[in-house]
Amino acid sequence: MEFFLTIFPFVYINKYNSDTLFYNTISGESALFKNNNLIAKLSRKLEEQEYACVINKVEIDELNKVNFLKILVEKNLGYYINKQHIKVLPVSTRCVEINNQNFVAQFRNNEYIMENLREITFHINNEMGNQITSTRQLKNPKSPKQFLFPIYESPTSELLLSKIENVIRKIEINKLNINILGGNIFRYSQIESLIKFLNKTTFNIFYYFHYKDWIEEHSPQILPLISENDIKIILIDFPFEEAQFKLWEKIVEQKNVRIEFIVENDEQMEEAEMIINRFKLNKCIFRPYYNGVNYDFFKENVFVNEEDILSVKESLFELVAKKISSPAFFGKITIDAHENIYSNINLPPVSSIECIDLERLIYDLISDEDSIWLKSKFKEKPCNKCIYNLLCPPISNYEIVLGQNNLCHMT
Repeated sequence: MEFFLTIFPFVYINKYNSDTLFYNTISGESALFKNNNLIAKLSRKLEEQEYACVINKVEIDELNKVNFLKILVEKNLGYYINKQHIKVLPVSTRCVEINNQNFVAQFRNNEYIMENLREITFHINNEMGNQITSTRQLKNPKSPKQFLFPIYESPTSELLLSKIENVIRKIEINKLNINILGGNIFRYSQIESLIKFLNKTTFNIFYYFHYKDWIEEHSPQILPLISENDIKIILIDFPFEEAQFKLWEKIVEQKNVRIEFIVENDEQMEEAEMIINRFKLNKCIFRPYYNGVNYDFFKENVFVNEEDILSVKESLFELVAKKISSPAFFGKITIDAHENIYSNINLPPVSSIECIDLERLIYDLISDEDSIWLKSKFKEKPCNKCIYNLLCPPISNYEIVLGQNNLCHMT
């Protein structure tokens, strides 16, 4: 007796040594077979034969010992049929990105090189705002290294509007996120002109404000200029000053406004929840901040376990793309108030706004195998030895700041 066995095109297979994982990218269901050499060998055979092959009676009996064929059908991972019942073996098809050895080259196609640019972050100035010099966290240079956050420095400087416009006018793609941060962007000398210019673009614009950056004689006149389609993000850290936040009350009620709480411990998370309830805030997220001494807090709130990993659905294309890149980094550049251009804010500058050649820069970042854009858990230790490496959240700034790629509870 022989069976014809095939794995559905939407199923992702990963293996390490004798462990094999089958993951249904539509339903999110998965099956993990540990320490099974036969299934590991079978998965290699499937890959070599377009994910369809014939298995004999000996193999069938061994597979039935671990309910492989039953699980295959129950979790919609594939199907099998007695070979005697079919005259011609069915044709198995896979998504082109799985079998195409030139998958990486698709990103490097000169004709579409600019399509790889996904996001530009402008720190238009680095000037401080309203009473923030007394706030400890805002003086911590690590703050902008973990997530989008203003950079406050002395002496102050700012990007010329003409140079910002010059960069944006070179971009001839439809989908792009542009993040506008300071320092305090209310202190930017050409903020009204900048907003008017950005309102004419078709890009997604995100404005970041620290809640202590409010300037009484200036902010109420500036905020209404921002298009109602653009996103305003208000950053809140601790200690919380209620009187300062109340200046934003009318703003937080508007659509397209999001609150981000920067938290370092459980007490701040509890306080943030009380603030949300007190002010009836709707669109809020928490940003854990690593301060060097709250590793246990991170283990509890940032590290993932097996259940967390399998609870997030990933498409087959997303999983394959994560083999060669990190979605947290790929296609993103940052330009600071000193005109430096970064592929990531944690690394040295890769260029300057004076001599920027966007197409060349993007090509270089995609072509350099050591580029942070191409940093992947599939390649980096110790994650490259984990069966869940592509289902796990990608490498992000948190991993860089903490100095470890495996922010998880997996062993």
